[in-house]
Amino acid sequence: MVCILGVRMLQQIIYTLPEISLLIGIINLLILRILGYEKSRTYGAVARLWLLVSAFCAIIFYNQSINNLYFENNAYTLLFILGADIAIYIMFLVSTTWFAAVKRTGCRYYILILAIALCINLLITSINIQALFLGYGLLIGMNYLLLKIDYDKNSAETAKRYLIISYGLILLLAIISGVYIAFYTGETTYKAIATILLEKNKSLPLFLSSIGIFLPCFYALNIAPFHIMAEEKVSKSILPVQHYFAIVVPIIFFGVLIKLNQTIGIAYKNELSLIYMIMAFISMLFGAIGANARINLHRIYAYSTLYHFSVVLMLLSIFNHSTTFTALIYLIAYLIALNNLYIVFYNLRSHGEYLSSVSSLAGLAQTRPYTTGALLVGLFSMMGLPPLVGFLGQIDMVYQLLNAEKYIALGCILLGMLLLAKSYLSIIKTIYFEQKMKTFDTENKFMLIYTIINTILILILAFNPFQIIEALKDMFYVIFL
Repeated sequence: MVCILGVRMLQQIIYTLPEISLLIGIINLLILRILGYEKSRTYGAVARLWLLVSAFCAIIFYNQSINNLYFENNAYTLLFILGADIAIYIMFLVSTTWFAAVKRTGCRYYILILAIALCINLLITSINIQALFLGYGLLIGMNYLLLKIDYDKNSAETAKRYLIISYGLILLLAIISGVYIAFYTGETTYKAIATILLEKNKSLPLFLSSIGIFLPCFYALNIAPFHIMAEEKVSKSILPVQHYFAIVVPIIFFGVLIKLNQTIGIAYKNELSLIYMIMAFISMLFGAIGANARINLHRIYAYSTLYHFSVVLMLLSIFNHSTTFTALIYLIAYLIALNNLYIVFYNLRSHGEYLSSVSSLAGLAQTRPYTTGALLVGLFSMMGLPPLVGFLGQIDMVYQLLNAEKYIALGCILLGMLLLAKSYLSIIKTIYFEQKMKTFDTENKFMLIYTIINTILILILAFNPFQIIEALKDMFYVIFL
């Protein structure tokens, strides 16, 4: 009996190696800090090492879970965990240069991001609303501490406001909704709740409670009317933190949203479809207009993201297997292009100051041809122009909306893209045709290499090398089984 218990305990430990690796990484970073290491590259290298170990363990034990009542690991969860890990790894690579430039170790940043990677595993693998809310709560705390990192800007008020709204309103409403649904159905797992909701008579309180569970996802993704916080995050936080909110957060919460859609959301798919459409149209309007009304590059991209996420939400509103997968491809294509632009940000400096306004890029093409080329490739990909990866998402999106006879939605998307293209073209105009106003610092060689590699990826991924889309489809469609 003792032997059996010992074997089971050992199995539980082995299955949690992805999370244990991240905890060891956090402890390792703390030890380095205590020992007085001051090089940012050392902290970045250690953080990357343990992140890779965690990702490797996640691949090995992709279908093993520590507790089948609360968590389930499968190919779908592995897809989003690896997506987040890849994005974090890229962030760790480029943020090292940023911290070195501002003469900081970045220890707190790396520790918090590794802790966030733990939260990602909780959220993505959760199949129970209790585990879901635990993941929400922990992640909100980590995000708050990230927003508090303040070297040259006053972000304390933004962090405090984020904490109050996230805990005091959004998470509270979600928990109240979850408690009501659990009390009504007697269940807490997604699939069990969905089965009962499909069988029993539907009611308005249950419908509103279902929306309440989805609320943290909409809030985290800055879908209208929650888009106001997005502008604060990108204007009052340091560049590596902005990078995290722009790239990693969408991967996490779209993974959670799609899972909730295919379980609890199925019971109210007709009603949710209408709500998704309304939210998508509002987000599209604010995104396209907001991007044209801003002069700060980070804010322009925040509103651009709002527009593109509205397209993803519109595809999810159809509640169809193929359109849901198209939403994933569109999201990945957009985030790859956006990530390219954020990498460019790390290499744009004048007298040691990182540049963010559109006017500060005047004359960039004259002295920084490679950086300018990467910037253009990222912008054109976000516009969906061939032969870039953004075109892959755009063409599939058009096909799916035509197939679903969503002609008005497609027309609005294309009109929004025309408005959005105007803001992109104004950036290009400034770079090529405006007189240079600033003297740009020498390009960092490592950053230039990262920029070129990421730009090449944008070019080749549009051709679906090694049948990547088919592999993604095999992993993704597990959610529908």
